[in-house]
Amino acid sequence: MSEASISRDCTAIVLDGSVSGPDGERMVQFILDTGASITMIPGKVIQKIGSSTIITARSVHIQTAGGTVDVDIVRVDSIEIMGKTVKNIEVASFDLPTETRVEGLLGLNFLKHFRMTLDFPNGKLSLV
Repeated sequence: MSEASISRDCTAIVLDGSVSGPDGERMVQFILDTGASITMIPGKVIQKIGSSTIITARSVHIQTAGGTVDVDIVRVDSIEIMGKTVKNIEVASFDLPTETRVEGLLGLNFLKHFRMTLDFPNGKLSLV
């Protein structure tokens, strides 16, 4: 089991992680978003890890706080958060607004691989 400390009165849960592709690995700060069906990573990170040429034949419409946008779907080699890894995972190439101060959203397509527990009274997030 992997655990992270969270604040009982937090407005967002931010997790450090890494994203890997054919050309390497980059660190990304993610907001945990159980309302997002797919994990979102900025285009510049996707390009740096070499996954920008592996865009699938589809793009999808996603609803954001700013409205509906079209995003490209890209497969990355892996995402690692809290010592837990999902390999060969699709992500949306999307740049969050700069005022969010993080780079990505950690969505359900990553989280569904684990049993997640949010224990606010004890200030713990766990992935099993």
